Amino acid sequence: MKRKTIVITLLALLVLSPVLARAGVGKFTSVAGNVDVTPPGGVAVQAAVGGEINEGDIIRTKTQAKVEVAFQDGSILRLAENSRLRVSAFAGSQERGERQATLYLFRGIAQSIVRVVKGADALSAKYEVHTPTSVHGVRGTQFFAYHQAGVSGALVTEGTVYAFSAQRPEEVRTIGPGLATVIADPRLPPFVKTTTEAEVERYRRATDPSEKPRGKTSGAGLPMHMTGAMAPDEDDEERLAEEGSAEENSDDGRKRRHRSSKELERLNDRIKDSDEAHDDDHLREAFDPGVFAESNPPWFFSDLRGGEGELSARVSGTAALWAGATTPVTMTGAWRGDQGLWSAPFFSRNLRNGNLTTFDGGAYRGFSSFLLAEGQGVDAGLIALYVDPRGQAGYLIGALTGTDNPALQSFTGAGALRSIEMGAASLKADDLFNRVTESGQKPLSLAGPPASLDFLSEARNEAQIRDIASWGIWQSLLAFKEGPVPASWSWQTASGTAGTYWTTYTDVTRIGDGSQLTGLVAGVKADWVNASTFITGGEVRGLFDPARAVWQALSQGVTMETGRFLQMTLSNQAALQALNIPAIQVGAATLTQGAGTINNLSNVRMDNVRFFATSTGSVPKIWATNAVVGDYSAAPALVGQAGFQAVPLSGGGLSANFEVRNWNPSAGTWGANITGGTGTLSGVRNGTVNFQGGAAGRLSDGTFTGTGAGIVK
Repeated sequence: MKRKTIVITLLALLVLSPVLARAGVGKFTSVAGNVDVTPPGGVAVQAAVGGEINEGDIIRTKTQAKVEVAFQDGSILRLAENSRLRVSAFAGSQERGERQATLYLFRGIAQSIVRVVKGADALSAKYEVHTPTSVHGVRGTQFFAYHQAGVSGALVTEGTVYAFSAQRPEEVRTIGPGLATVIADPRLPPFVKTTTEAEVERYRRATDPSEKPRGKTSGAGLPMHMTGAMAPDEDDEERLAEEGSAEENSDDGRKRRHRSSKELERLNDRIKDSDEAHDDDHLREAFDPGVFAESNPPWFFSDLRGGEGELSARVSGTAALWAGATTPVTMTGAWRGDQGLWSAPFFSRNLRNGNLTTFDGGAYRGFSSFLLAEGQGVDAGLIALYVDPRGQAGYLIGALTGTDNPALQSFTGAGALRSIEMGAASLKADDLFNRVTESGQKPLSLAGPPASLDFLSEARNEAQIRDIASWGIWQSLLAFKEGPVPASWSWQTASGTAGTYWTTYTDVTRIGDGSQLTGLVAGVKADWVNASTFITGGEVRGLFDPARAVWQALSQGVTMETGRFLQMTLSNQAALQALNIPAIQVGAATLTQGAGTINNLSNVRMDNVRFFATSTGSVPKIWATNAVVGDYSAAPALVGQAGFQAVPLSGGGLSANFEVRNWNPSAGTWGANITGGTGTLSGVRNGTVNFQGGAAGRLSDGTFTGTGAGIVK
């Protein structure tokens, strides 16, 4: 009787098997590199073109791998390397014109080309990409979604996308072409920003199956590795969710998540245990987990990921950063592929509660640059904006050096971070990440001839705390052709009509085998839109790429409104020097217009133009004044217009031309180039100087006032 029952049961299962089998929802149409697919409760198998995709399947691409899937409704999904995605649900067909799709992106980059659903089912159609922190959905469009380093986001190239944070579904943002979302914390609504063509192209190349996967280059090519957004990087949160965590109410009533001891241990080892580490064994040896033990947590900690995952580093310290402190910092890291020059987002992380803060309740966010030549060590720079636990805001600046292990492709190093307090902030530290705005990499065009170098390109990213316009930070990617690199050079660049930059690179030194360079940066920026001028200071790191006969460099530093800078030269000169801004006055002069009216302007004057060097008695690098004034009888002709005339200024042994380039009575703003500056500077240092720059400010009732600043050559 038992045997008969078994036979009947088996026959029933055979009859029902077509019903029980999972229905395919799509097929692999392109597979490049190491790609596997794991069914629910099953084991991973290699993906192949023509292979079927079913609901619940998890698709994973390894290093240098890509994959494309065509769904049954006609939509296309593409995954970049080092991505992992689950097809949580997919129902619909191209013939019936319907769709209900939910995808879960654990990590990586996904491009979706979503077929438009028309007719009666259009409003109910759904195509959503979920991540641990976000939901992005469409009915028909093209967009890229990503989840890297614990931060999610999307870039839209066609149509519209709706987005909300995982824990704030009621706060929906809608974005179209040219816009992107960034979601760093599932408790906060999406941050919307503009995108650049370069960002979109980078994501397209990462997911396009026709693009050859990146690999190690032959020879001694030294590539530049740039990150497109200041986003954190974190491994698969799904593993952590399985281990549980505790929640408690904070003082402000919000839920705060606290890692269990087991979670913290997992977080400490997450880079070593990641898929990337399994693909590249040397990454496992790159980190010392002892410093992250729960019994001795760091006061501050950062994960840095450069390029497309080619660089991984941890930066941490065990003392507080704030109130003007200089704090020891250690770093451990590894790289994959070529040696080179990397930029990476630099921001605080709290491993205990998952917040983007330090362990004592402060926060910072900014940029980092890494120069690494195999067998010659590593040189890194850090620059960030911060809000401390007391609500004070300022700069963090630091430098680290160390040694590398070519066999393991790992490195270690140490250095220091210094905080420069700038004043009270109108935000809490845990809001800082989403309150820092960045311009994205803006291409700058050459507006003046460079000295001694064949300029190729510059792209600059500027960041500031929202509602604090008088100071910020910046990072630039530079390229110039092969040739002798002088100890100093200058050039003038412009961002369309929005702003002009005058920059001097000084104390440039070739290091290592001569294929690397380091140096200092001083300069100014004229913001024509907001009619203001800024002083800039920083440092540069560069690398020669013999394969292309091109020097590439990363420079980064701070910006400060001219009036604020001049105030600090009197009150906190040491802070300016720490920020690599020349702050030692070595001379001064007042330049005035002669009698009469030129180009409808009279009584033009630049009062107390002060010249600054890095040390007493040395050559000045920049000049600045907070008192540019004059009168006007009518609107002057602008540079390039008929009737234009430059206004000559002179005094104190110096002379220069005042050339109006912007004049906007309705906005009450003006701007001018200061050109042809020359003469003998009297003061602490006597000698011939050549200078240029810009001036800008407000105009009203026949009078204009403003500030001016520039570089000295």
